[in-house]
Amino acid sequence: MLFTEAIAREIYDDCNALINGKYCILWVMKKNLTPDKGVMSFFASKERSKRVNAEAFCMDSHALKLTANFYFRIKKPVVRGKAFENEADALHWLSPSVGL
Repeated sequence: MLFTEAIAREIYDDCNALINGKYCILWVMKKNLTPDKGVMSFFASKERSKRVNAEAFCMDSHALKLTANFYFRIKKPVVRGKAFENEADALHWLSPSVGL
């Protein structure tokens, strides 16, 4: 499945409509997703930092983990993020960001 900037923007807009203020995102990616160049640029944009405090990515695909590591090194996103193998570790990492 191609994960496009349009899909990422739709998710961002939906989250903004549901939540007032800043929030954290846990991305659970259990499908074989292929992010396009636009989604990577959108994730790194300053626009998202106005609402997204931090985000964690849970991936069971080695290729997706490599893509995430590439994203963090090259794009240096304004929103801090990290890739994880399981949701528990991701939530633990996110918890200081949301006061859990």
